[in-house]
Amino acid sequence: MPEAPHLQRIRALSWHTFSFTLPAGWEVTAYLLDENDGQLQLYEREHFRAQVVWRNTPKSPDQARILAEIHRRHLDKELPERAKTFTALTTREVGDFLLGYAKDGEPCQASLYQPETKMLVQWVFPEHGDEQLARIEPLLRSYRRNDDAVRRWELFGVSVVLPRELAFSEMAPEPANVAITFESKRHLTLVARRLGMVSETLRTITLPQLHRLLLRRAGARIVSTEDREIRGCPGVYTRYERRGERRLEQLSGRYWRGEGFLWHDQREGRIYGLEQIGPTQAKRLDLLDAFQA
Repeated sequence: MPEAPHLQRIRALSWHTFSFTLPAGWEVTAYLLDENDGQLQLYEREHFRAQVVWRNTPKSPDQARILAEIHRRHLDKELPERAKTFTALTTREVGDFLLGYAKDGEPCQASLYQPETKMLVQWVFPEHGDEQLARIEPLLRSYRRNDDAVRRWELFGVSVVLPRELAFSEMAPEPANVAITFESKRHLTLVARRLGMVSETLRTITLPQLHRLLLRRAGARIVSTEDREIRGCPGVYTRYERRGERRLEQLSGRYWRGEGFLWHDQREGRIYGLEQIGPTQAKRLDLLDAFQA
């Protein structure tokens, strides 16, 4: 049976310099999203499945030694008697990754160094074995670099492609309401949204009313709203204003112009949105081109 479209979208993971396709059912439950030192924890039905860690490493590291040290620390904590006899991991290449393991039933780790970005990307899995490898190996082989002039950002079902100058700023992953914010050095701000529980959300409010509500919560002043068909879905286009965030414009009370789209993808049963706002001189994006179907 084909996987539901919104579940396919949740399997996409692209952040900073890497992209993966997650196994079905794996979900991010905890995160630290710093560009140079971050991590994501993934669970499936309350069972820990993996942790991916990335950190800036100026020089190419001894990856086999690092993998062995991670395993040794685990044994020291969980199996001290086994730690006394542990000497080294067996390693082999899986795609671009170096996979290290000792015995079935014990954790295994995978490591990759990106010399272009000087990032070390590491996966830690709680158990090695044939059943586990059937999911781990496709995950590792799905790796793609994500450091071009245009980068993908995919997490929690939100999926956008943005020029490099727009960097991750903050995220608000509320239940059934995910908003990820990106910002450029020229103060252009873009917000990508994904909302669930659509039937309940739209039971007492229309899509235009919902969009105005979301924008007003962020301090916006609504200028105009119009119904539009967006990507073949019922949607709304809203123009709005918000007080400038640069120091001079804060003092003068000057408002920045913004625009946003919100649409109901009935096939996926989700609501998606994109907004951008910034100073007059900040170059705007074609918002709908940024969204990944």
